[in-house]
Amino acid sequence: MVPSPSPRRPGPTRCAGVAAAAALVGALGCHGAALQWQEARAQDPEPSGPRYLRNYKEAHFRDLGDRFSGSLDAAAFRQQLRNARVVYLGDHHTDRALHERYLDLLVDLHRHAIPFDLGLECVGEQDEPAVEAYLGGELGFDATVRTIGARWPEHWFDRDEVDSAFYRALLRQAPAWGAGVFALEPTPRLPLYARDQTIARRVRDRAAATPRLLVVLVGHTHLLGQGQLIRRVDLPHVAIGARLSVGLIDAAGQARFPADHRFARTASGVWFTLPLDTSVDTSD
Repeated sequence: MVPSPSPRRPGPTRCAGVAAAAALVGALGCHGAALQWQEARAQDPEPSGPRYLRNYKEAHFRDLGDRFSGSLDAAAFRQQLRNARVVYLGDHHTDRALHERYLDLLVDLHRHAIPFDLGLECVGEQDEPAVEAYLGGELGFDATVRTIGARWPEHWFDRDEVDSAFYRALLRQAPAWGAGVFALEPTPRLPLYARDQTIARRVRDRAAATPRLLVVLVGHTHLLGQGQLIRRVDLPHVAIGARLSVGLIDAAGQARFPADHRFARTASGVWFTLPLDTSVDTSD
């Protein structure tokens, strides 16, 4: 009688499988574990909101990448702006330091006689007649803000949740800059899935109507990822980001830029102002 094999003793096939698995684990431990972790690592440095919004923002930061590809001083960057049809100012609605840099950039455009129009999220399509009256001197600034507020109580010109002083400054300074103002979308907002195509259409329509440079101030995560605003508009552009991805924050620690350079370019084509802001907490 032939004895049955012990159930605790693996056959040759199972032994080979165990050995192969052990070898794979060893190989990953030596070479691939860090790579796999980096690929799976979230790139949004400030994840927040419901799942659909977190996914939307994460897609932008993944497209943003993790490498820098160069830098420019202010004069060379200004020439980049002269050659563009659209300048995207990626906005983070509460970031006062970012907003100060954007105001400085707009003052510089005006100083160097580069005419521009402003595309703003803080003005709804329905408010354009009031804004046109203001720009034409027919309506005062305070009356314009009241008119906007009467229609849309959640407007950004008097809200603690955003840097309302910045949005007021943009509208207040537009006549002195000789800048036209156009809305990017209706307010209250459309659903997220419909916003990007609407914004893109508004920018393309304005570009068809004027040879001026269009300065489009828009939430920064619309630029890439699921929103793909840059690709939807498809015009020569310069895009400035508001927040570095986690990978770019890591890369910033090793990056070296000339002391007189003011803008750094990522491999994805988005620019950031120098010195880079790496203050966001990226802990898991």
